[in-house]
Amino acid sequence: MLCNKLKYISVILVLFFTAISCISESADNLFPTNDVEANIVYETELKSVIESKCISCHSYHLEGSNRYDTFDKTKSSIGQMLERINAVSNIVMPPDESPQLTEGEKLIFQEFFDVLNNGSEPVVLPFKLTWTAYKYAIFEERGGVSGTFEDIQYVLNQEYEEPIDILKDAEIRINTASVNIDGLEGVRTMNVGTQFFPFFTSQIKGKVSSYTQDIAVISFEMNGIEQEVIFDVIIEEDILKLTGTIDDMSFFEWDEAYNQLETVCGEFHENMVWPDIDLEAEILLTK
Repeated sequence: MLCNKLKYISVILVLFFTAISCISESADNLFPTNDVEANIVYETELKSVIESKCISCHSYHLEGSNRYDTFDKTKSSIGQMLERINAVSNIVMPPDESPQLTEGEKLIFQEFFDVLNNGSEPVVLPFKLTWTAYKYAIFEERGGVSGTFEDIQYVLNQEYEEPIDILKDAEIRINTASVNIDGLEGVRTMNVGTQFFPFFTSQIKGKVSSYTQDIAVISFEMNGIEQEVIFDVIIEEDILKLTGTIDDMSFFEWDEAYNQLETVCGEFHENMVWPDIDLEAEILLTK
């Protein structure tokens, strides 16, 4: 009787691991090309969505298509992921009791899938934000330091007729820990990422309040404080550019973060970082 039970268990285990080996088909076999472009989408957009909305339930599976904590696992599972996040039955993910994906976040999953299926076609990210801060004590001699953020989530109106209407109800969410000034391993990136933003705000939120052909008004929230900033609008071929300035970061109560940054690198900028920040956003017009 014991031998029969052991044989039965052995058969079950063989079937189980055979099934797993089928489910965990090599990502390279599924999508043999376009890794570079797909990895850009994964690292700059999709990874943060998975970490905030999926990983709490999908990091513990040892094998198969339910573990999403690496690029390769996500790559081999993206078809199933899309099916479940767009489902209307009881297989929908995330489940009702969990934080739900926004429509913009769902589009990021689709973008990742589309890139993997587009061979080696290059990918142009639809949204890019550059900021410039200024240092040195004498205004006429001050120098600019520019940077970006690697993790920006955004919602753009893709149903526009006129290019300017891509701004309708547009929103952004910026993970400030993803700041990048001179490369992710650079000293200035490390200083700002570890000595400024943790003492200021973990997320920057932006929402377009209104717009015309010439200007856009964007409401920013930092450190729990909101302020509207006026941007100039320029449309050049397939790019919509927004340029504006936050005149005084003190409005967002940045003093604690400013002072912390001073203790680390104040001597390198003459103990002066000017309170105005220039911003430039570029939005790809996809039609």
